[in-house]
Amino acid sequence: MPNNLIRGEYKNDLEQLGIKGQVKEIIYLYFYIKNNEEQEKCSIQYICKFNKNGYVTEEMNYKTGDLLEWKIKYKYNIKNDLIEMKKYGPNEKMIEYLEFLPKTNNKMKAIIHKDEHNNMWSQEDVPFFHKGKKIDRMSWYAPINSYYILDYKYNTNRKITEITKKANNIIYLRWTIKYDENGNKIEEIQYLPDRIIVEKKIFTFNNENNMSNEQIYRLRKRSGKDQLILISRCAYKYKYWK
Repeated sequence: MPNNLIRGEYKNDLEQLGIKGQVKEIIYLYFYIKNNEEQEKCSIQYICKFNKNGYVTEEMNYKTGDLLEWKIKYKYNIKNDLIEMKKYGPNEKMIEYLEFLPKTNNKMKAIIHKDEHNNMWSQEDVPFFHKGKKIDRMSWYAPINSYYILDYKYNTNRKITEITKKANNIIYLRWTIKYDENGNKIEEIQYLPDRIIVEKKIFTFNNENNMSNEQIYRLRKRSGKDQLILISRCAYKYKYWK
């Protein structure tokens, strides 16, 4: 799923995701791995739909079988700016609402996050791309009345290479991202402050140079030791506009 906070830096959502071609729909099939064996039945199915301009219009997440867990719908203005996002539960009742306010001074836009009762839950102030320099995101979280900041670092090809999450100048989490010579994301690692790896993702690609497979490793206790264990795999399927 595209990152709402950095949408303004890319031509469209497909470009942000690194997807090539006129993709209409991506189907993500997640399989859990237990005792080094992959489960035969898909445990989660996530579907992401795009319009002909390359922007996400709808997301759907299904548990085992055809049980819809949640659905998200997106609304755009005539300039293809994202202005609204609504999330629905399995009973089609809206459970989340995000309003994307216009940017001011061509630098920043606000994301207002509300619950089903129209109460503001959080607000995020989002700067736009600064050509290779780090981007700061500041978020206010209503339940604890506190702020945290996400710092983004980019390479010369406008690809995110590092993200840090911090509050009160204390780093809580850090992510590093690696790419191949074609600009495809091949590795993503999540660290705790003491540089302990808690999650690692490995990505491979198909003949169209689109992501086809994802392996997810997480920190688990095995034989009294902390180890990165392969816990799931995600297969990607694509549908294209004709």
